[in-house]
Amino acid sequence: MKLHLPVILAIVGWAVVGCEGFEEKYAFGAGYRLSFSADTLSFDTLFSNVASTTRALMVYNRYGRSLDIASIRLEGAGRTGFRINVDGRKGTHFEHVSLHSGDSLYILVEVTLPPNDSPLPQLTADQLSFALNGQRQSIRLEAWGQDVTFFRGGYIFHSDTTLIAERPFVVYDSLVVATGATLHLAAGTTLYLHDRANLVVQGTLIAEGTAEAPVTLRGDRLDHVLDTVLHYDSEPAQWGGITFHRTSSNNVLRHTLIRNSSSGLTFLSSSPEASDLTLSHCQLTNTDGNLLDAVNWKMDIADTELTNAAGTVVRLVGGDYRFIHCTIANHFLFGRNDTASYVLALSNKQAPLSVAFDNCLIDGSRSAGYEFSFEESKGNFFDYRFDYCVIKADADSLSAHQSDCIFITESPLYRKRGRTEDKYTFDFRLDTLTAPGIGKANPDISALYPVDRYGVSRLEGEHGPTIGAYEF
Repeated sequence: MKLHLPVILAIVGWAVVGCEGFEEKYAFGAGYRLSFSADTLSFDTLFSNVASTTRALMVYNRYGRSLDIASIRLEGAGRTGFRINVDGRKGTHFEHVSLHSGDSLYILVEVTLPPNDSPLPQLTADQLSFALNGQRQSIRLEAWGQDVTFFRGGYIFHSDTTLIAERPFVVYDSLVVATGATLHLAAGTTLYLHDRANLVVQGTLIAEGTAEAPVTLRGDRLDHVLDTVLHYDSEPAQWGGITFHRTSSNNVLRHTLIRNSSSGLTFLSSSPEASDLTLSHCQLTNTDGNLLDAVNWKMDIADTELTNAAGTVVRLVGGDYRFIHCTIANHFLFGRNDTASYVLALSNKQAPLSVAFDNCLIDGSRSAGYEFSFEESKGNFFDYRFDYCVIKADADSLSAHQSDCIFITESPLYRKRGRTEDKYTFDFRLDTLTAPGIGKANPDISALYPVDRYGVSRLEGEHGPTIGAYEF
């Protein structure tokens, strides 16, 4: 085939123009580098065989010319459990991905970790590598995986059972302790309860934690709603709650942490002679309903924090109760119910009520006159008293029911109450020596309860004993 000179010149001219156009379209040279939203993409602790939430990595072109990313590669090629999606495409290796001037690229990352056959969380890592103009950049991917035992489909304990702390338990649907059965939760045991999962106690619940290894019941989300600001572990309504039926009795919870539920601890109508609960060195906090709601039960609660509820923190309708060295407070930040949210609500309308508060701190975010509700029926015995307590209330309203109490109009300063970093996390230990209640507890009662919720001595410090669940 014979080509005439004009044709040859035209082809050469087209090739030159084409190459110049390609050179103008993409930036070449080792000086061009990608920018990223993070150099490490970390996942909070994940349960083995459960898919993570999706995290996004942003890739930026900060230059005035387009970049041709020669390759984007997941180095583990899926073997580590990590998965990526680049600009809407799933895979582990992508070639010649264009990134226009001033533009950005979304890379979505997920991970499902395999079992690691260890009682402790184990780290899994991978690399996301980018090749550009002969240079290589990489982003580290990492996730901690925790082996767990699952309860699914509404599991029922028909006989006495002990759960030990070898690995955590994840509860879907509900756990039921049948009438006549006892569920023991050994020291260090953690129950992660899924959305709307409940613990239903028709028999007996005994949680035997220690100061060093408490029993924990909480939601199963381990990540953040907002990084550094709000962790799912600080958000209410992550799971259902614990319900005790009238057939339940001899319940004991020691060094037990219960948080982030929808309905807290609910005790269905019973009688003090048939049902009872002992709470010692516990923390009940952060619920979307009432925190402790009991109808005609017998309870002894000591050295315990009961705090933060959208509803009422402690609601007692009939029964026989004693609270010793407790901190009962409501500074709920997710919106309190304007008509049914109190720190303390007492009623004898369904049954006689007897309740005593010794060395307790009782406080709320509302003004002093709006944190208490008293409903009295003349047909039933109604006796409540406060001895050596700090109370945010009007002294006149409780004058006939108190002795040696300190009444306040402003909440005391706590160590942490909603600051910018982790602003929804609370620490209800008193923060200053001038706080009311320090050194004001009844020493005779404190001698019977000599250590606070954290095990700090009430009797040996120079400023003690302090009113509330925490020694200063």
